[in-house]
Amino acid sequence: MKGDPKDSIEARSLVWRLFRDAADEDYLVARHSISIDLHFQFAWSAQQAIEKYLKCALLLNGISVQNSGHDILKMFDQLTKIADGLFPTVFVPPRGFPLNHGSFHRRVEPYRDFIIRISQMGDPNSRYRYYSIVVDKFDLHKLDETCFQLRRLCIPMDMIFKGPDVSFRVALQSDPNMQVHGLAFGFQKNDKVDDERLNLLRRRNFSFFPKEAYESGTIEDGGRLYNSPIYLALQRPKHASEALQWLLDNAYFNRIDRDDIKKYINGA
Repeated sequence: MKGDPKDSIEARSLVWRLFRDAADEDYLVARHSISIDLHFQFAWSAQQAIEKYLKCALLLNGISVQNSGHDILKMFDQLTKIADGLFPTVFVPPRGFPLNHGSFHRRVEPYRDFIIRISQMGDPNSRYRYYSIVVDKFDLHKLDETCFQLRRLCIPMDMIFKGPDVSFRVALQSDPNMQVHGLAFGFQKNDKVDDERLNLLRRRNFSFFPKEAYESGTIEDGGRLYNSPIYLALQRPKHASEALQWLLDNAYFNRIDRDDIKKYINGA
């Protein structure tokens, strides 16, 4: 096919710049946001990073994302199918990971379940805090590893890597730590801004910077619940019904959320 990324460096370059590089930036923002307890921003940026890595990997492997929208679960299922075992099924903290006593089972989670949670927390309507969210700071480590694994697949997997018989798929299978390209934010020596970015990426990052992370021996931990202002208003509809109706009349809500809020108002 004309313009196929497997045969065209121009096509690959466009996809990398438009999707992978943008995902790298969202990933950096997500890491920074959770470190300063801006958890709605963490969820939104994490969703955006995952969405763009997925679109990059799918496009480079011949799958159209023209009608995918923000459905990262659908795209994740498509990618894991064509990746054929390259993407692990369950996040399990590796041996030596500095877990708190008794916390191991709470940290094990299928990647698909993590994708579902990020999809819900990072829903576009959560930009306006329409939905309550629960963020566990350990989600940072799950995001690190999810982005690490997705980023490995941002290459035409069946394109020849070296020699006549070694494709990128084969190379990735033989080396589970392989990244075709490193994270790139225009780092330059003696650049204070770039040093700050690099420090944000290195901090407790057991996926991309395991040596530094294991030397520090610390993890992100602890959960936080944030109730949506909409949810809190719905707990007292008799007092808030007029304000909720005004908001419905003047702000965007999807049909399902609008109908649910109307039910509460009408039952007040």
